Amino acid sequence: MRQSNRFWVSLRTLATLLLATTGMQSACRAIIAGQGRVVDRSAQDRSTSEGQAYAMFFALVTNDRVQFDKLQAWTQQNLADGDVSQRQPAWC
Repeated sequence: MRQSNRFWVSLRTLATLLLATTGMQSACRAIIAGQGRVVDRSAQDRSTSEGQAYAMFFALVTNDRVQFDKLQAWTQQNLADGDVSQRQPAWC
């Protein structure tokens, strides 16, 4: 196995173990609205590009393509005015 492949496999394994052992995955899903909006309960129920990015990262790590697609679509539509190629995601 190539060095870079081992790194990504190790990163994925580590993240999966972290999520499984801390119960973080179920806690994270509790704050993701059905359409893919990450709701920050500690910040007046705001959604931020940072929160969306973390959720998309963990969806990738856990190989949850459906969840990633929902998160990405909501982010593009609501935080980037429908086009991330023209506008970076912001807070709302």
